[in-house]
Amino acid sequence: MGKVFHVSQGAISQRINNNKRLKLLVTNKTNTSTINEILSGKKQSEVANNYDITQGRVAQIWGD
Repeated sequence: MGKVFHVSQGAISQRINNNKRLKLLVTNKTNTSTINEILSGKKQSEVANNYDITQGRVAQIWGD
């Protein structure tokens, strides 16, 4: 997306983080992908490694 609009990744991240609606959309996408991987039988540690997040975060997403 940055290449198309000629902006940096940092600028994109800042824009997302400053907009509650955009931030929620990104969070929901991550939660859905993570839950789908857990439902497919992957262990929390595998999912955490795939998304570069902590196992605690995976557990939190699963609990939500």
